[in-house]
Amino acid sequence: GGWGLAKWIEQKGICCTMDDLIPNLRDERVQGAVKNLLVYSIVILLVPLGSMFLLKRFMFEDTPVYLGFGNYLEIDDLYRLRSIFLPLGKIGGKPSWLNPQYLPTTADLQCSICQKAMAFLIQIYATGDNDPPHAFHRALFIFICRDPKCSKINDASNIAVFRCCLPRENPFYSFDGPMDPDLDGNVADPHLPENAPSLCRICGCYASKKCGNCGVAWYCCRDHQALDWTTGHKQACGSGGDSAVSAPLANPSNRFLFKEYGIDMDQQNDSFKTEEVEAAVAEQENDKKFDRFNRFLNLNPTQVLRTPLLATDRAPPLKVAPPCERCGASRTFELQLMPHLLSLIGVDQIGHSIDWASVYVFTCSQTCEIENNGYAKEFVCKQDFC
Repeated sequence: GGWGLAKWIEQKGICCTMDDLIPNLRDERVQGAVKNLLVYSIVILLVPLGSMFLLKRFMFEDTPVYLGFGNYLEIDDLYRLRSIFLPLGKIGGKPSWLNPQYLPTTADLQCSICQKAMAFLIQIYATGDNDPPHAFHRALFIFICRDPKCSKINDASNIAVFRCCLPRENPFYSFDGPMDPDLDGNVADPHLPENAPSLCRICGCYASKKCGNCGVAWYCCRDHQALDWTTGHKQACGSGGDSAVSAPLANPSNRFLFKEYGIDMDQQNDSFKTEEVEAAVAEQENDKKFDRFNRFLNLNPTQVLRTPLLATDRAPPLKVAPPCERCGASRTFELQLMPHLLSLIGVDQIGHSIDWASVYVFTCSQTCEIENNGYAKEFVCKQDFC
């Protein structure tokens, strides 16, 4: 405090008094101002130290984090991602529907900006220890519009996420577990109901339109029918052949889909050394969240999803997730899509493709039951580097 300063001056042999340094020190108003200045100085010193402790204790040490990584599969092995094997997750290609009977409608899967069909982006088999019995199986499905014009800054209007839950005893999977891709191979789904809806040959989603000529090919919209017509169905239609079967395997199988990958999950404890935490606290850049975001990314640069990690200070605050429209319960954060996913699916041309810094998914905190064990729309928001 001030007496410490006087002692330092005395030790240095500087011939002056506190009255010389601070005129009118004996005035009560001046003394009050000096006290306030000292308190303010102490706060200035303590806040960075406290921040360093909090960062180290609560944000960097012993925080369980689940990371998802894209897993490349040879084309002949992509069948392992079919729904009959209950994959842990998949990126791109066509969705492996958890419930193959009650699917999102064509309207559900339209971009709210351009009203065109959204493409399947990623799905995660996401169960928890406290899930209710009707959610023994639980998966999230995320779709996105491919048109870069619909990718607005900090706006997730071009993205949709759906939650699907099934009890352990259900018509689609054995009570004892899914089929084994190594033992069973690439076989037809033995549990697929006879009244299961047809799927679009282009995107794998609910199809309500069929080819008027052959009556075999089904589509979700005219755009996908036109795409299929120009990429093989024109030659096969009415000839008794199936262009989808006769065409050579490719990944992706058509230009509407994203490239297909499996997903591997890993658990990590994010811990930084003390000097790294001190460096984070002392960082003078304007965007400190972005600095921390990059530090975490550098630990696992190929991660495609994880638990929360805000991307940037410069973006507007994340929207507060609204309560569940079905049961009224609050929504809680579930997962975050990372920017490396853009590179995997080949849409990472800045300014010329869809983009994000992070996509955040919030779901019903009560994992409420869904009619017909179908698909319920959940909440998603997006942050961009801006």
